[in-house]
Amino acid sequence: MSQISTKPPSGMRDFLAADVARRRHVVGVIQAVYESFGFVPLETPTIENLSTLLGKYGPEGDQLLYRLLHRRERLARALQGATVGEADLSDEGLRYDLTVPLARVVANYKDLPAFYKRYQIQPVWRADRPAKGRFREFYQCDVDVTGTRSTTADAEVCAAVGTVLKRLGFLDCTIHVNHRELLRAMVLESGIAAQDEGTALVAIDKLDKIGRDGVLVELEARGIDAGRATALMDALQAAKSPGFLEARAARGGDPGSLGARALLELLALARETPAGSMLAFAPELARAFPTTRGRSSRSACRGSPAPWAAAAATTA
Repeated sequence: MSQISTKPPSGMRDFLAADVARRRHVVGVIQAVYESFGFVPLETPTIENLSTLLGKYGPEGDQLLYRLLHRRERLARALQGATVGEADLSDEGLRYDLTVPLARVVANYKDLPAFYKRYQIQPVWRADRPAKGRFREFYQCDVDVTGTRSTTADAEVCAAVGTVLKRLGFLDCTIHVNHRELLRAMVLESGIAAQDEGTALVAIDKLDKIGRDGVLVELEARGIDAGRATALMDALQAAKSPGFLEARAARGGDPGSLGARALLELLALARETPAGSMLAFAPELARAFPTTRGRSSRSACRGSPAPWAAAAATTA
């Protein structure tokens, strides 16, 4: 008889007392800051209907959903069919992120405030292949304002995030920001068809992990012409030049120019907030764009924060 392993499943982790204490401290700081900005907490079920989850993250994301198998009589009936597919065996899955559950909540509860300011800190699950630094179960922390496209709301979100990072002792951080319409314009102007925008964004979002050459290979593998893929990468590089946003904003009233103006307004509004020195335009940032329509942001911290903050950050 084979020996039973006492290790957690691959891509999962145990958290002992010291780790839990650090996480609680970090979560407490985040909660206090976000609530001081007027954001309210939200918690959603671990399990969501697959009809809610599927189609929101692209083909790759759909493949990473943990699906819950039917049980007992329902499973037996499904297995009796002439042809059995995934859809026959499951109609529920584990929470993949916190954005889609938020959209479901907003659609389901009609008495929410017109401008709903919420934060959410809960674990999510990805049926991914575990690798160094990658896990199948981990916490996400989202903060959003729904019901408005106001750049002032975006600036408030950035200010809240910047305050959290400083309170946790991260002294050298950058909050990267981008706008969906600006990135979409660069994709289309590179000659990539509108129907291929989503698949192009998935590849672009990996630029910081696999580099320019890796993204070019992936774009070609996704059926995008090599010349057009190169044109897109060149456009993204050119967008990092000083004065790009100002020049693009002055071009006219096309969606890309409007996106550039929105980013300039955001940078100006945030200048006097705790996030002012942290914000930076990142033209290649595509994360969350499949499920959002405007600004997207992510944070990256360099150097060593306060020792307790570093430990806490790795456990959250």
